[in-house]
Amino acid sequence: TATWEIRVTLTPVRGRESAHLRLLNMPKDNCDLSGLGFSATERDRIASTIRSMSGLVLMTGPTGSGKTTTMYGLASLTDLRTTTTYSIEDPVEFRLPYAQQIEVDERHGLTMHEGLRTILRMDPDLILIGEIRDQDSAIVAARAALSGRLVLATIHARDAAGAVDALHYLGV
Repeated sequence: TATWEIRVTLTPVRGRESAHLRLLNMPKDNCDLSGLGFSATERDRIASTIRSMSGLVLMTGPTGSGKTTTMYGLASLTDLRTTTTYSIEDPVEFRLPYAQQIEVDERHGLTMHEGLRTILRMDPDLILIGEIRDQDSAIVAARAALSGRLVLATIHARDAAGAVDALHYLGV
């Protein structure tokens, strides 16, 4: 049986409330990239890249397209039991075994940027970023990748070229 989570967002609209419900379930084999549509050749290439443990890998696409699920699947290609792994997410989508997942809490001063800066002080091997949305976060993510860490992140863009444009727009 599948476990489902319902994420509810309430927004005031013209004196009423509008509700948005998002149904989320983690695939049974969240570590299996073949279930995400990758061929054997693509999985081998991806695994080789991820196991190099440095650089910036971006997942792009619209809301609900599987960016976060793909990011978690890629992270699972590493041995998370022996890899120092941190994530900063808004919100945490699914629990990833052996990863320290931090949720953005702007009311208490924990922004995406501040969370990333905190994570870098913990000397991680692998950093997961739930979504690069602002210039400060984009720059910290790029610097972390250039310093020899593996950074897996999502970004809203139509395709790979759009991701490059988005990073450029954000100052990277």
